[in-house]
Amino acid sequence: MNHKRKPIIGAPFIDRLSKPKSFVPRLLNKAQAAAYCGMSIGSFSANCDVVPIRVQPGLRGLRYDIEDLAEWIERKKTGPQMIHPDDLIEELGCDKN
Repeated sequence: MNHKRKPIIGAPFIDRLSKPKSFVPRLLNKAQAAAYCGMSIGSFSANCDVVPIRVQPGLRGLRYDIEDLAEWIERKKTGPQMIHPDDLIEELGCDKN
């Protein structure tokens, strides 16, 4: 006797074991946080001042809130570190025209 279920033609397939494709966790480990910021882990550690929160004991229990990371990125865009295009052209020794 065959107990396999046969799919119904035209019915949507639902995989109950997989996460939704648009799922993005709010709390990220260091590697995920660095990737979110577009940085290597070393560069992220050296430059990002976002403090992780502890969700469980040990180093593996540290997580970065994605909203805090987004705020940090916004601060970088408006802070004094931002380079104006004219300054970059001057720094490179190029002529604007």
